[in-house]
Parts: sequence; C-alpha cells; structure tokens
Amino acid sequence: MPRLDFSYNWNKKLTANRYFTTIRRREFLVPGDAVDIYLDGKKIMKAMVIKKQEIKLWQLRTKEYICYLDTGYSAKETIEILKKMHGTNSENTTFYVYLLECVVRYDEKEEYRDE
Repeated sequence: MPRLDFSYNWNKKLTANRYFTTIRRREFLVPGDAVDIYLDGKKIMKAMVIKKQEIKLWQLRTKEYICYLDTGYSAKETIEILKKMHGTNSENTTFYVYLLECVVRYDEKEEYRDE
C-alpha cells in the first residue's frame, strides 16, 4: 500500500479532521487509492484519496483557501515553504493537491473506525 509521510502536522489537519489535504511534488496517487499515513515515522491512519488536482505553484495565489486548509498559512507563505522544502525557485513548478478521507485511525491502544 502506498504511504504518505508527514514530518509536521500542519494546521493539525491529521488529528482534527476526517478530511484533509496534502500538497505534493510527486504524482503517485489517484482517486480511490488507499494509503497509509505516517507522522514522524509512526503509522497514524489509513486514508482514501478522494480527489487529485494538478496545480502550478503560482496558481496557489488564486486558490488561497487550499493553502489555509493545508498549512494554515497564506498563499505567499505556503509558496515560500514549498519552494524551500522542494528546492525550487520556480513558481511554474507542478505540484499535486490531494484530498484524502480518513478511513481508519490508529492510537496507542486500539484501532477504530471513523464513522
């Protein structure tokens, strides 16, 4: 099963919401894929890809809501964060916005279904 790794829980999206987004440089998931979600190397949930959208980095300026939902920062700040994280200076770089739904959450004691 594919895996998405997070080193930081931007905007607390991984623990507070059933639905969440991630902006990735790599295209490797399609709607319907199940994916394991890891935070700091620990598996925290299984999620389902609901939607994938290809976007140029500069386009985030016109879709600022994606930035606020994904990182908790403005479009300008999010673009700078992504440039630094991915070693690019070009705002014409292609990224992919994934919308995911949590299917199963894991905690230290038990597995439970989000319904």
